[in-house]
Amino acid sequence: LGVVESDQPAGPAQIHAALLAGLLSHVGMRREDTREYLGARNARFVLAPGSVLTKRPPQWVVAAELVETSRLYGRTVARVQPEVI
Repeated sequence: LGVVESDQPAGPAQIHAALLAGLLSHVGMRREDTREYLGARNARFVLAPGSVLTKRPPQWVVAAELVETSRLYGRTVARVQPEVI
């Protein structure tokens, strides 16, 4: 296949791009003037209360996991640029 291991560590942008390939259904865009995100198949989720990004929510996020309790929460989230998606 021609895959060669690199000696240099990957940066955050490269790691996010690699994770996005498998987590496209966990990408969310923040709705205007709310803390709610709109994801794939009209899934609406909010950031988990313990998330660092809760105080200043970014426009686009990718969540490692979506957990449904009383509502749908995105846990282990990261800010992502729409160009990368």
